Amino acid sequence: IIAANHRVTRTGPAPRAPGSDDDPARAHLRLLAVAGLGRPHGLRGEVRATPLTPDVLDFVELMQGRRLWLRHGDEAPKAVKVAALRPHGDVYLITLAGVGDREAAAQLTDCELCLGIGELPPLPEGWHWEFELEGLAVHDRRLGELGRVVGLRDLGGRSSLAVDLTGGGSVQIPYVRALVPEVDIESGRVTVDLPEGFPGLGEEEKPG
Repeated sequence: IIAANHRVTRTGPAPRAPGSDDDPARAHLRLLAVAGLGRPHGLRGEVRATPLTPDVLDFVELMQGRRLWLRHGDEAPKAVKVAALRPHGDVYLITLAGVGDREAAAQLTDCELCLGIGELPPLPEGWHWEFELEGLAVHDRRLGELGRVVGLRDLGGRSSLAVDLTGGGSVQIPYVRALVPEVDIESGRVTVDLPEGFPGLGEEEKPG
């Protein structure tokens, strides 16, 4: 997932990428995966690309004219550019600059295309990137301070806030407006409204 409504755009951890020789200022760049690459298509270097971005973003516009990073496992990311991109069923066919045949395209299978977080476009009101939520304090209207957000989890197709509790342990809170009525990035706080008996918040686990 990269996004959920009320709304979160997910990525998982954003590792740091070394700068390339022609762009040393990009050392320590934090990356977000925006597309997963699959099998090659045809003989001219195209490869299948599955968007990892929320539907509220225009994938074609996002991918064109930006410096992208090609990432595979723990290998150092490599700066790349999109030469061509077109829709193909429920995926896209993408050609990277310098990739001109099927053999070269096959080397891209299972790689990710990433953007630096500083190059991400703004999201519509009510949407937040996952990395913006990480580290925010979690305040419950009834119980007070609970802990801090450590990320998002996908539970049965629903995004949940993963929270490390101040008093020890952790809890996962479905990311729906009824339970998470307010996210204030500027103040660094998420307000939640959890009912009595919420799983993981027994008396022995309540902070304080």
